[in-house]
Order: sequence, then structure tokens, then C-alpha cells
Amino acid sequence: MPETAALLLDWVKDKQPEDYLFPAGRASAVPHITRVRFFQLFGDYCRQAGIPAHLSHPHCLKHALATHVINTIGIQHTRQYLGHVSIRSTQQYLHSNDARASLAVQTALMGAA
Repeated sequence: MPETAALLLDWVKDKQPEDYLFPAGRASAVPHITRVRFFQLFGDYCRQAGIPAHLSHPHCLKHALATHVINTIGIQHTRQYLGHVSIRSTQQYLHSNDARASLAVQTALMGAA
């Protein structure tokens, strides 16, 4: 995994405006794969991996990642990472009754007021 992250960071650093993380094939009319095609590929790979259909949606991956990182980087950074305007949107990824989590949400809400 560290090798993958390093490669991705290098790609982002050297990326040109016409570069796409998920380029399309040469015969494609658009230079990148479409949202629909990404969903199709994601579903195919999930089926091959034995992941149940109800979990084989890209949003499930986003939800799993957000749930994991929120306890590592905090709710404010997770909110920014996910592109949420409101901390209330990010709050759904808190799956614990941890007093620290409740305090972080309350503090963020007070700061947004």
C-alpha cells in the first residue's frame, strides 16, 4: 500500500491538465472513463472479489474510508477531505458514542454558527 500511495502522489505532482487518473481506451470519444463505466467496473471487481451486491457501490467505499479516517484525522479534516460544506453531513460517519466525537461535533457546530 505505501508503494501505491507514493506512485499516486508522484502522479498528482507531475500531472498535466489533460491527464486523467482513469483514462479511456484509444477508441473512446472522451479522454476518460465515464461515471457509469467506473460504476460498472467497480461492480465487476467487487463480484470477482466475492463482495455482496449491496456493498458493491462506490459510495460504500467512500463510507468505509470516511468511517475509518474520521477517528484518525478528526471530523474537520474528514469534512474537508470529503468536500462537505456542513459538519452535519460528516457527522453520519461517527459510529461511536465516544465523548470526544460528540465534543468535536459540538465544537465544530459552535464555530460554524
